[in-house]
Amino acid sequence: MNKVSLKDIAKDAGVSITTVSLVINNKSKKGRISDAVVERVKAVIKKHNYQPNIIARSLRTGKSTTIGLILEDVSNNFFGTIYKTIEQTAYKSGYKLISASTDNDGQRALDLIEMMEHQQVEGLIITPTLSCKPIIEQLIKSNKPLVLFDRYFPGLNSNYVVLDNLKGAFEMTNHLIQKGYKNIAFITITSPMNQMQNRLKGYKKALKDFTKKEFPSYVLEFPYESTNEDKILLLDQFLKQNPKVDALFFGTNYLGILGIEYIRSKKLKVPGDYGLVSFDDHDLFKLMEPGISVVAQPIQLLANESIKALLHLIQGEGSQLIQKNISPSLIFRKSV
Repeated sequence: MNKVSLKDIAKDAGVSITTVSLVINNKSKKGRISDAVVERVKAVIKKHNYQPNIIARSLRTGKSTTIGLILEDVSNNFFGTIYKTIEQTAYKSGYKLISASTDNDGQRALDLIEMMEHQQVEGLIITPTLSCKPIIEQLIKSNKPLVLFDRYFPGLNSNYVVLDNLKGAFEMTNHLIQKGYKNIAFITITSPMNQMQNRLKGYKKALKDFTKKEFPSYVLEFPYESTNEDKILLLDQFLKQNPKVDALFFGTNYLGILGIEYIRSKKLKVPGDYGLVSFDDHDLFKLMEPGISVVAQPIQLLANESIKALLHLIQGEGSQLIQKNISPSLIFRKSV
């Protein structure tokens, strides 16, 4: 069967090739094409299962109708949901998505950004690693539509959509203090990126500010590359060295799950032996008995704001920086 061409679609729909092109490229309003004509052209495209030659079109127009999405780890529940929401919104808006994970590997992040640039993506949503800053600066200088997600570089005039991590950690630590805990440990990973640093700052601020009396600070930072076995061993050593600790605040959901594993292996009880809370919700935290209290990220809102911001930039609607710091919510269960 012969391949259907743009000319064939135009002839079947009774319109010009230009009209078909405008409909395919989501520019029907700019071309003042009526809704009835748009629907007729779309029906003919669907009937013939017509697939535009994206490579040829990108060479001709300089636009690929593809978006690059670079996240830390799409196998993680949080980033996986972010990916799915962005993909659906992009597709409804006429864009295809190219996605990849960095696994927090700096060189891999750089390689992925360069690869997507070679594929002529029209814009990028990136969860950056520390080593990405120079290439991010280059992209900004070249006016590439770009939105940083989950974390950003303070002092760099970039578009970003992030969570108010400091507020979330501050409010959860405050909650623990109000519940009567006096020796709260914050367990996190070693990271220079601002999202993790702000969670640590929020924890410390709450300890310092509560009733103007500074509570003791207990912080355990795991090396990012450490194995779960290493983390369990370090956590065990930390708690033995700090026997007064009465509550555990885990900085991410995967560390919270690791904390539950440790608690069970030692036959300890929550909240009997330790109060336990975590940053980021997880299905396991809802199913646990008792359920685990969390700082919850509004995942759908974060994803929608990110793709909305990028499409806004791609379509050239305004020149002001888009910088959104979205508030988390606290979900209280019975682990404290």
